[in-house]
Amino acid sequence: MGLADKLETTIRDESLQETAASLAEIGLDTLLDDGILRDIPLIGTLIGIAKSAVNIRDRLFIAKLRQFLNELHDVPHETRDEMIRRINDSPEFEVNVGEKLLYITERCSDHVEAALIGRLFRSFLEERITYREFLRLSRCVDKLMPDDLHDFIASDWQRESAADATHLLQTGLVYLEDPEIRVEDQWDHKSSDRYIVEGSEMTVYVTELGMKMRSILCPQSSGNK
Repeated sequence: MGLADKLETTIRDESLQETAASLAEIGLDTLLDDGILRDIPLIGTLIGIAKSAVNIRDRLFIAKLRQFLNELHDVPHETRDEMIRRINDSPEFEVNVGEKLLYITERCSDHVEAALIGRLFRSFLEERITYREFLRLSRCVDKLMPDDLHDFIASDWQRESAADATHLLQTGLVYLEDPEIRVEDQWDHKSSDRYIVEGSEMTVYVTELGMKMRSILCPQSSGNK
């Protein structure tokens, strides 16, 4: 069984709550030395990775997985199992959930970002968003600088000058509205300009996807999962 399969099995397992609690409460060094935790398929594999790592990258990956799993610990086992099975059985998605989550988690810049991904995946499990929306929002987290992401989810603006939101234009969180342009004949025909051109500045508006990201990740929603 590969690491992706073990991650998926761990998420679907009814003992995830105990597993996540154990991971959250102990340090990495303790984790590596704890013989009991080796019996959990995913944890045993991670311990092997960490002990054989020649650099810190794999240890950081373990820290990211811990944060991700901790966000899912109190979602009912039946819900986790059903939602993951539904995606794996769907012909719409070629990559199974466990493998996709490994790709996404590995791309996270740190454990804080991994926790955000966990909250997004939790929202999928609770059917607040679709799986495709989870994938799109995960990509947004990956694309945006942490400060830009924080500023967006913590704000409540619905429209903004495009000049102040250029970093959001390719994320799907906002859409660009073409400005209204009015052209009139110049009344002063001696003027070098034949026409008078007036228009509003380019403006972006928050999309439905952007609103969903805010509702899931904004600080005020962290206690209302």
